[in-house]
Amino acid sequence: MNWLANLPIRRRLTLLILVTCSTVLLIACAALAVFEILDFRHAAVRDATVLADILAENTHAALSFDDANAARKVLRSLQAEPNVALARVFKANGDAFTDFADTGHSGSLPLTPAADGHRFSTDWLDVYRPITFQGARIGTIFLRIDLRGMYERLTVFAIMALVVLLGSMALALVLSSRLQRPISEPILALARTARAVAEQRDYTVRAPKLEAANELGMLTDAFNHMLAQIAKHADDLAATNAELEQFAYIASHDLKEPLRMVTQYMGIVERQLGPTLTPKHQRFIAYAVEGAMRMQTLINDLLAFTRTSHLQEHHQPVELNQVVTEVLTTFQDSIHQAKATVQTGPLPVVAGERTKLAIVFQNLIGNALKFQAQDRQPVIDISAERAGDDWNISITDNGIGIDRQHHEQIFAVFQRLHGRDEYPGNGMGLAICRKIIEQHHGALTVESEVGRGSRFVLRLPAVMRVSPPPADPETAITAIASASATATATADSVPPTRPGSLA
Repeated sequence: MNWLANLPIRRRLTLLILVTCSTVLLIACAALAVFEILDFRHAAVRDATVLADILAENTHAALSFDDANAARKVLRSLQAEPNVALARVFKANGDAFTDFADTGHSGSLPLTPAADGHRFSTDWLDVYRPITFQGARIGTIFLRIDLRGMYERLTVFAIMALVVLLGSMALALVLSSRLQRPISEPILALARTARAVAEQRDYTVRAPKLEAANELGMLTDAFNHMLAQIAKHADDLAATNAELEQFAYIASHDLKEPLRMVTQYMGIVERQLGPTLTPKHQRFIAYAVEGAMRMQTLINDLLAFTRTSHLQEHHQPVELNQVVTEVLTTFQDSIHQAKATVQTGPLPVVAGERTKLAIVFQNLIGNALKFQAQDRQPVIDISAERAGDDWNISITDNGIGIDRQHHEQIFAVFQRLHGRDEYPGNGMGLAICRKIIEQHHGALTVESEVGRGSRFVLRLPAVMRVSPPPADPETAITAIASASATATATADSVPPTRPGSLA
């Protein structure tokens, strides 16, 4: 019944009216047909019984005097009755006395009389009535009535009922196109308004207000009120975003400036007092500089995440083959130092923002290089598979992997599975990646086990065709270019020969 659920509201209402009218008419016609059949059967039994009684009255004298010719003359009067097919007079002992057979009918006469009464078969009505004289039974009269007249009458009735049904449906179709408008028009107006809001993001649009104080009027008012609430929340959200942008501006200037001063003055102290500083003092200065630089990196990561959260949708077709080729360029030195093998298959064209998608690949490929297994050379495979209206882009490595219980934790902000002394970074990269993919109407998931590598899957909406693979296989392995300065956990923090897990 999916076709019925997908019908427009107008057609569904029209179909509902037609089905209702047709059902009522069919039930009425069926009831009339049953009544007609019962009435015809009752009338046939009544008429046949009366006719048999008349024949019995007219033949009792001939039967009493054993005058078969006189009885036969009485039965010949049945030629004026077109529905009488057969007739027979039986004596009291059950022997046939005389009979009548219409030439236009077929069938055989009974050899012996049955009990008094009537019996219906498919095509016949048989009637047995007693012949009496002065209160004594002297014989039986048998009549067989042809029922073809009833079937002809029912055929005419069926034709008339069909004509009435078709005419009524045509009239109902014309009337329904007018009667359903007060119901369908407000619903269609709501649908048009909802589509305009969804496509244009314009929450100032309103559905036409109805004067009727019924459920449709209440629905329209509630829908318009909902749009007003959404518009208010959108304005509040825009104000909040403006405040966040202001905060980001303050953080990028007022917070980073003191950190630069700490770093600069520590450098001045170290240069001017270097010969007089003890190893302990030099270690303290190194701690201060390292802490200031780590704080500056953290602020940069927070700003990058904030900018990602405010990503505007200006999606264009993006050739992922080119994006991956450019990102691999960033890691050319790390790939060669780690003796890593990077395999890329044909990647599709997707809808998105090229720079942001480059950040995603830069983080995921960088993590695959960073967190290597010590007992094997790194192998990274990048491939694509069509899944309905989407593409699943897989980035698979043979690193140390991730415990199942941490598969969701690693996508949270500042979540790390290892200390900074093992692997550098602030735990922001995967959070930014997931945020970017979600804003591209996709999803980012991971499949991994400890010691067996990891497989990150990017689900992105499909656009146009599949790009051909790079012409030069070597280019696919060591290809070049930088994606974005806003990416975190990238080549600058990738120690190419150290093992670890994605974080």
